[in-house]
Amino acid sequence: MKIELFLNKIKKEWLVKLICLVLACFTYFFYQMSTLDTKTIVIPLEISSNGEMLPVEYHQSQVKVSFKGKQDDLANISSKDISASLNIDYYSKSGKYDIPVQLNLSPNLLVMEPLEVNVIPSIVSLEIDSRAYAQIPVQPSIQGEPLEGYNVEEIKVVPSTVGITGAELLISSVPYLTTETINVEGKKDSFTLKTSVIKNNNMISFTDETSVSVEVSIEPIQVTRSFNGHALYLNGLNPAFEAKIIPETIDFSLAGSNITLNKYIPELYTARVDCSSIEAIGEYTLAVLFSIPQGTRLVSQSVSAVNLIISEVTDDILTEDTQEDNLQLPFAQE
Repeated sequence: MKIELFLNKIKKEWLVKLICLVLACFTYFFYQMSTLDTKTIVIPLEISSNGEMLPVEYHQSQVKVSFKGKQDDLANISSKDISASLNIDYYSKSGKYDIPVQLNLSPNLLVMEPLEVNVIPSIVSLEIDSRAYAQIPVQPSIQGEPLEGYNVEEIKVVPSTVGITGAELLISSVPYLTTETINVEGKKDSFTLKTSVIKNNNMISFTDETSVSVEVSIEPIQVTRSFNGHALYLNGLNPAFEAKIIPETIDFSLAGSNITLNKYIPELYTARVDCSSIEAIGEYTLAVLFSIPQGTRLVSQSVSAVNLIISEVTDDILTEDTQEDNLQLPFAQE
């Protein structure tokens, strides 16, 4: 009986009562929302991918996440409770896409009521491409100058290539990679050292060991010097003979280290003619022989042989000068 009476009271002017109930709920909700606080935190924006597609360009690294809720609830929210990502697994073709930012909330945030969550930006434009692999040449990065008179002759990197992977568009734009800086300032000896390969784009990854061995060969600078009008020395001529030599001088060039040739002065017997085989007067054609410093080589000579006209000495007494000119001297190199 009491229940019927209660229902009858409800039915009486029910529309007005319903409107009042709706207005009361709306007022309560509005009040609750007007008393909520807001909080904003900045979190990293990650790429979610199975590895088949990769970013071609640097994307926005952070996003702002704003929360609206009860003050006590907001005080317990930290960056550890939420993560943001761009999922590119949904795309199978290269191109530029507007990708929505996905938020992943921790379980304790899901039970907070009321709680409003917004992310800025909510969409990120990103160019992606398929993954590619390549072996890229490694070039040494050299700094400084060797000791004066020396030069870096050769640099060898072992291994000469390293493997990298990344978006195909990025991989195809990498002609070579460089090592860490190798200093040769003031050095005169060859050396070998271990160093690392540098990648100048963090969107590319190494697939091989990044340590390489660099062999630096340092040698004296090689130059060519010319010596003109040098007298020919007659070696081993019988004191009973005298000779007329045609030509009397020779021009020649030597190649060797800058250090050796800069201080080299040709000696009397640098260019010589071996006359020890001459046993009678007459005309002879004999080769010109050279004694040059170790480590140098003869590049050119104005004549390779000379003509000798041999006659007997007319003076009865040999001077000391004549005797000195015909000393038998050893030669280091011909």
